[in-house]
Amino acid sequence: MNQELIFLSLLVTALGSCLLVGVSGFLVVHAAMREAELQARSIEHDLVRSVTSYQPVEEVQRELQLKAASRGLHSAVLLGPGGRVIAANDNTMLGSSVFGLSWWTRLGENSSDLLTCLRPADAAAACHSVQPVNQFFGFIPAFGGERLVHIAPTPLAIEGRPDLGTRGLLVLELDLSPVTQRWSRWIALVFLAGFAPLFLTETALVFFLRRRLLPELLGLAQIDSLSGVFNRRSFFEMAAQQIGQFNQNHCLCVVALIDIDRFKSINDTYGHPAGDEVICQLSTLFRDVIPSGDLIGRLGGDEFAVLMLESAEEAAAVLESFRRQVAARSWRLNDGSLVQFTLSIGMADSRLARVCNIDELLAAADVGLYAAKGNGGNNLVPPNEAGTQGWTMQLA
Repeated sequence: MNQELIFLSLLVTALGSCLLVGVSGFLVVHAAMREAELQARSIEHDLVRSVTSYQPVEEVQRELQLKAASRGLHSAVLLGPGGRVIAANDNTMLGSSVFGLSWWTRLGENSSDLLTCLRPADAAAACHSVQPVNQFFGFIPAFGGERLVHIAPTPLAIEGRPDLGTRGLLVLELDLSPVTQRWSRWIALVFLAGFAPLFLTETALVFFLRRRLLPELLGLAQIDSLSGVFNRRSFFEMAAQQIGQFNQNHCLCVVALIDIDRFKSINDTYGHPAGDEVICQLSTLFRDVIPSGDLIGRLGGDEFAVLMLESAEEAAAVLESFRRQVAARSWRLNDGSLVQFTLSIGMADSRLARVCNIDELLAAADVGLYAAKGNGGNNLVPPNEAGTQGWTMQLA
């Protein structure tokens, strides 16, 4: 039970921490990626001033390289008509067609659609309708990733190069690894910070359940709800366990069956609620008279069983005194009625049992109870009187 509770505690704690990390991680990643997008827009606006100031292409190239280096860009490329590279932070890319660059082909369909605005036939209108595009690439592209590619149409004003047209595409690639590492560490701290209090709370709950609630629930499962003594299943289980210990320690024990005489007439005369009251009051007297170390169980209806760790003579004296108290008493019910009843008791001694187990002892005690009923009730049949009859009847 403890292992199952601890495992359940760890599972609930892990799930709770993962949920906390998922929510906080989404918010952190979302904020970090929005910050990266704003950074890309800021760099775009900064570079647009350089490519629209009507200066030679060499000056545009120099400005692009300086801006890329100062802003920590992974790459910066200015594309002209047909997707040709006009300027780039990498000199080896100059004059090349963008379709020959491997990284461009990995950008997906959006990049191909954006290149349509560089075609001569569409240059007059298409570029004006295209909006900047941000594409994240990495292990979680839906929320963020390891790099951000920002593609934005931009006006062109290149001195001495009318062939380059008046519209181009500015492509910026930002390395998000530092940002990713930062929010990854933050999420790990959130997980640990969330796991610790959740685990402590779950552990405290486990100990509370183990020490307080579970014994109460176990008691409810073992106790007969009407009488307050052990129910049939619990009595058999605990009696079998104790008798096994008695046998190992060579101890003697006595089992008694106790039945209310003519209990049906009480139900018929006063009603079934009155019968329930009789059982409740009798059970209370049981717990007062029977020694605390002995087992008392209600087997069903008005039949009770007792397992006593005493000699047959001592047990018979206790039970006989109990029978006399019941017979001499008038029992007042909730409605004010007075009821009188008697008990029949049959006993079995472990010394007379050939196989000392709860089933054999109850069978022998049942024979004694049958004999007590046959004598008119209000009677106790001790083991030495019922033992021979019991074993004979059992073998027949």
